[in-house]
Amino acid sequence: VIYTSTLYKGDGEQVQLRKDLAKKFFENIAKLHVRCVVVDSGSDQDFIDDLKQFENVIIEKDIDKGSTMCEGRRQALEKAMQNVDAKYFLWTEPEKYGLIEEDILNSMIESLRSGSSDIVVPKRQDSSSMPKFQKWEEARAEKKIAKVLDVKSIDNEELDLFFGPKMFNRSGAEEFLNYNKEGDERDL
Repeated sequence: VIYTSTLYKGDGEQVQLRKDLAKKFFENIAKLHVRCVVVDSGSDQDFIDDLKQFENVIIEKDIDKGSTMCEGRRQALEKAMQNVDAKYFLWTEPEKYGLIEEDILNSMIESLRSGSSDIVVPKRQDSSSMPKFQKWEEARAEKKIAKVLDVKSIDNEELDLFFGPKMFNRSGAEEFLNYNKEGDERDL
């Protein structure tokens, strides 16, 4: 099950670009017949109407609209976990439509299924368009996380936990839902 959150409101060029990328995301999900839970925080009705055309997409309204991104993600994951036969859960942003490819998803699932990983964080393909400050901030945070996790790299690849998408099994999903560290608004 893929779970995500949306907020596409307005008419500007950037909003329209994000809506178009998200539509590709949901089209890819439909082609692969993957289930998806979306928590929406107030998108324009035309976008919601587009989503309703996909039979495999469940749309929920954000019950804590305006609180934290994390709460919307938790809400989406709770709804996704209600589907008892799902074993793997993927969080990602809808603009990352290129991630929703059969070979990529199967590779992530295989890492979890084999027991070689508890959580899968796909590698970012291109960071050239990232703002300079974001690159610096993420690199600094990655070093701190690697130290806490006592991991420098995986298969000689640097960690990229701030990329966003993460897949984990049901046990990992339950851990995420049960984690409630006060003041921690930017967890998974």
